[in-house]
Amino acid sequence: MKLDFTEKTVLVTGASMGIGRGLAGCFARDGANLALIDLPARKTELDAFADELERAAPEGDPAQRTGKAVGVVDHAVVQQ
Repeated sequence: MKLDFTEKTVLVTGASMGIGRGLAGCFARDGANLALIDLPARKTELDAFADELERAAPEGDPAQRTGKAVGVVDHAVVQQ
């Protein structure tokens, strides 16, 4: 089933691997803007995945897909 997430923003935690990565891919295919979040130790994988989603986007797709590696216990980073 395809849902329309055009002009909707979805925050996906654990986005660099596993279920989070799978969900992010599904939301991307359905047109969502994505905020991809994962732990600092997974930054390289998260950045590569965000780039992969951007390259796979259809020509002229206005959706934004950004990755940010954060430690959710770092309150200063979470509030940014």
